[in-house]
Amino acid sequence: QGSCKFCQRYTAARQRAENTARQQADLMSSSTKRTFNCSPMLKEQVLKSSYYKSLVNITNMEDLVPEIQQYAADTMDVYRSSMEPSCFMCCVYRLFTLAHTDEELRLVIDNPDSSLVRCVGFLFIRYVVPPEQLWEKFQEFLLDDARLVYRDNFAGKEVVTTIGEYIEGLLLKEKYFSTPLPRIPAAVRRKLEERLLT
Repeated sequence: QGSCKFCQRYTAARQRAENTARQQADLMSSSTKRTFNCSPMLKEQVLKSSYYKSLVNITNMEDLVPEIQQYAADTMDVYRSSMEPSCFMCCVYRLFTLAHTDEELRLVIDNPDSSLVRCVGFLFIRYVVPPEQLWEKFQEFLLDDARLVYRDNFAGKEVVTTIGEYIEGLLLKEKYFSTPLPRIPAAVRRKLEERLLT
């Protein structure tokens, strides 16, 4: 039983199909279970944004990456004006609504060509990952000295920093620029602070 080449090929093909179906089911359930922990007002502003509406035409990660590189460089702030979300933030939210695997997310956060693309992925993680899992997701990037240059429109200056410092800010600060980040419970925050000091 299962010794003829046809049987082996059939069994292998069936196994591959089952694995693919399982991966797609996992992908669907993980993307439907995810929550983007921002204020209802910010979500509404992003969804109404004409730029975000154009992003809906992008249906895969391969096309989203060049889009981020080309258009999200306006500012890394959540807003580009008092009520208008930045292209950067719209790309973060599109990453949330786009079904993707962990491997595809790695293509964003490990992008060799653009620190900006990586930051879209990191901010996405900060908004969707439960606080107690943030260390596991961010730890390997804390010493990343890749250069990150962006414009702080509020301060009216260019900021030069590193990916590692950007990640540290996502873990320790309560706000991203002037927008509140998802709350980290006090016990989890203490653990993060201890780990960052050691």
